[in-house]
Amino acid sequence: MPTKKGFHDFNVTNDDIYKYFAIILLSGYNPVTSRRVYWETKADTHNTLVANSMPRNRFEQIHRFLHFNDNPKINKNDKLYKIRPSTDHINKLSTDCIQPLGKYFSRTKQWNHIMDDIR
Repeated sequence: MPTKKGFHDFNVTNDDIYKYFAIILLSGYNPVTSRRVYWETKADTHNTLVANSMPRNRFEQIHRFLHFNDNPKINKNDKLYKIRPSTDHINKLSTDCIQPLGKYFSRTKQWNHIMDDIR
């Protein structure tokens, strides 16, 4: 992680990263106008799970410093440039998990197999 003025001792643990991504995933499932709302104390916006897992300022620090690609080398044609390394990694993991399921995984292949049996 880069060192910014005032953040010379910024460190992050694996547990922090897991919690950070859990909050990001939750924000996709339970969208609000601003992620800061999860830490509000109002009954209609407060999210106990988020608020108890990580302080808001800690979340914002991680969000500020977490980068997957170099901004100065940005590829303006790639809309996912900033997160491309992570999406490529997730795609590879997903492909590795799906391939062992064999020829019946694909709906099209399965349908073709059924149709061949009928004919």
